[in-house]
Amino acid sequence: MGCEEPEPPPPHCGSRDLGLAPPPRDEPDAGLISAIDLRQVDATVRIDPTAGDLRVEAFARFTASEHGGRPVFQLRDADAQVRLDGVAVQTEQLRVSDPPRTLTLLPEALSPCSDHDLEVVSVVEPGDLLPGALPRLEFEGATAWWSSAQEDGMPDQMLELWMPSNLLFDRFALTLDVAIEGDEHGLVANGDVQEVGENRWTVAFDEKQGHGFFWALFPEARVERLQHPVGLPEGRTVNVELLRFADDEGVDLAASAAVAQAAIQTYDERLGPYLHGDRYLAWMRSGLDVSMEYDGATLSVPGALEHEIAHSWWGRGLSPVADQHGWIDEGMAFWATGADPFAPSAVPAGVRGARLLTGEDEWAGAGLGLGDYLQGALVFAGIAHQVGVEALLEELRAYAAQHAPGPISTDGLERRLYCAFEQPAVLDLFHNKVRGLEGFAEAPDADFCRAP
Repeated sequence: MGCEEPEPPPPHCGSRDLGLAPPPRDEPDAGLISAIDLRQVDATVRIDPTAGDLRVEAFARFTASEHGGRPVFQLRDADAQVRLDGVAVQTEQLRVSDPPRTLTLLPEALSPCSDHDLEVVSVVEPGDLLPGALPRLEFEGATAWWSSAQEDGMPDQMLELWMPSNLLFDRFALTLDVAIEGDEHGLVANGDVQEVGENRWTVAFDEKQGHGFFWALFPEARVERLQHPVGLPEGRTVNVELLRFADDEGVDLAASAAVAQAAIQTYDERLGPYLHGDRYLAWMRSGLDVSMEYDGATLSVPGALEHEIAHSWWGRGLSPVADQHGWIDEGMAFWATGADPFAPSAVPAGVRGARLLTGEDEWAGAGLGLGDYLQGALVFAGIAHQVGVEALLEELRAYAAQHAPGPISTDGLERRLYCAFEQPAVLDLFHNKVRGLEGFAEAPDADFCRAP
């Protein structure tokens, strides 16, 4: 049978990303809302430890939707000063969906497909933020800690803490101009970091989803680093940079470097070529309740490092187009790093499991639970039992070569795997374990595997 991949959706307003955006919707207190496409965000960040605040001036370029309606994006600071095309505007905060998500609403509809400039000025104080796995913002005398420290289990705790951001359908480039007064500091990021003066840096990030950016600014005297090159086939090298708090005795950087080397080499062979250039950045910390993945980077406890590295293939390589598809990369990463990595498993058909596809609301946030990891892994293990581990991995590598870095969805992955292997059991696994339904999936239409 085989699978003829459909053509990508036609661009909306000349934008690849708007073709993936959730459809406009009516909100009782706001009227029709519609997504925008952020093209570029440039931010100037000034930190004054003595004053105890951080000031962000962000300049964003975006394209409005073809659907009309009031444009929305993500920005946590409800008191930020906002100018649209040079004119001061009053934004509103709009709570949508369950699980909850807060969006920032511009005051009026814009012309379809029109391009605009958005200026946002925020002053952030430590008391405005929840604690993070790394200090999101802390001041100690003439020093400061500042990090993106995003956590995908927490609503409204992502890039929008600091500057304009968007839902997962959107990928955009970001530049930072960061300066801090006081003692000697360092800055690391999964972007191109250039030191341009004493305690001043520019950081250029290529296009990513909002979840994919990572940076940390810190007092140099408080941090230790280790550089470790990892050799890959065809003369490729990934330079792994590992960091820890100098007094964190629960982290052995050399041991973590060995884990990172083995993981990167294994996944490069089994999941496809490494997707994030020649660098991997890992900030290691003991005693965390949560670890988090970014594009070619992680903030991780030692025991979760392999799992977080796997996400640079699935999650921050092949990336969910909306939150409800996050079971895919968590399930894949758990299947790749469990007690028996990449093992097949006989999964009973017709038996309902916990629903992994978290609703149909593409505007919603989604907090993933343990079932997304365990049962998500069973979906891949069950397919491997039907078709063979190596056959499944070969098809997943081909899927990644075609789509990464780029968006994935439940329907797209299901279609690809069913059409590749002609196995009704693939549809049954998605029916039972992803959608949480009893019985067996209906046979697809005859043209299911033909590209439109």
